[in-house]
Amino acid sequence: MHLFLVDLFISIDVLSPIIYQLGDKKAIICNINPIQDHRQNKLIKYLLKKKIKYFDFIPVDPKKKFHFLLTKIILLLPCFILKRLRGFIKKIYANNNFTSEKEMEKFLLDNNIKSITYEESAPENYISLFYEVAKKLKIKMVRVTSGIGVIKDISVVNESKMKFCDKILLPNKMYIIDKDFVNKTEIVGSLRYTTGWFKILNKIQGGTRPNKKKIVLGFFKKFYSKEKNIVDNLIKKLKKHKKFDIITREKPRDIFPLKCNIFEEDSFTSSQLIDFSQFIITARPSSILAEALIKNKKILLLYYANSEIYNTPFSKSKAFFKIEKESDVMRILNKKSSIKKNYKHQFLSQVLHNWNKPNIIKNKISSFYNAIK
Repeated sequence: MHLFLVDLFISIDVLSPIIYQLGDKKAIICNINPIQDHRQNKLIKYLLKKKIKYFDFIPVDPKKKFHFLLTKIILLLPCFILKRLRGFIKKIYANNNFTSEKEMEKFLLDNNIKSITYEESAPENYISLFYEVAKKLKIKMVRVTSGIGVIKDISVVNESKMKFCDKILLPNKMYIIDKDFVNKTEIVGSLRYTTGWFKILNKIQGGTRPNKKKIVLGFFKKFYSKEKNIVDNLIKKLKKHKKFDIITREKPRDIFPLKCNIFEEDSFTSSQLIDFSQFIITARPSSILAEALIKNKKILLLYYANSEIYNTPFSKSKAFFKIEKESDVMRILNKKSSIKKNYKHQFLSQVLHNWNKPNIIKNKISSFYNAIK
């Protein structure tokens, strides 16, 4: 069996398509996040319906059970109190370890695990321990990138990135790979950004569409960001125009219990926001924008709100509307401007290997895991 470790929402989003592809005969899921309980996550519930086994948490060491239960009791406190305990929660999430090598070894052997896959932002306090036990048991550790490598201008595969894995799965050929790690990389593309997976997301997410009579503007935001006030002020101004209907989505990455996460209050998922919007507006250089391009959405990047976009592959592409001052927003929204399809395809081909050939990606994923003995 192949074990997949989930942590924050991003890991569920990235790993679920791979887990689904392998199916219940080959894949097992284990949550390694002591703060967040993902049993009610729609993707997890969908995978459970497919008979894929799910563990709420890794086995807790008997010596640490009191500390673990005390943590769970504290997490039952109201959100207004928990938000004042951010430092405590962050310490529990990033530094504490409620298991042990002995418990982990037994868990891996009992479930006949042949490989362990994790998304790259998973906390080191657990990943490092998994890696040590995996080496002892000769189990392969596989790292999957959290996105498509577009946050910075250059993404590198080096000793630091390969510290706790035997293989890394990459979405494109943009990564600069140190010569010592060429044999440890697999460029497979991304199942997350294929039309087949979009259909599955539509099937399980549901939701109510916004007003069809208006122009729907979809905003991707981040609550803890330097551009927050600029983006919020823009939304406030656009809401004064009756022809617009505005929907928003907070970046789904936070360490608070799910009941306290801002993005859990959103009416729409990221995919739904893209589906329902005519325009996507953001100051975030995010991988999710690849999905918007595949779905032929018009994307406005707010450079004036976040200059970091200049240091990403987005700035070198003509697939997006480049907004360098606030007045440009209304100019684009009022004009029937469009982006040439070949610009979109060029960008997608750069950031997503075989993006329009999902069967090739599926075969590569299956072959990769089938080869692990």
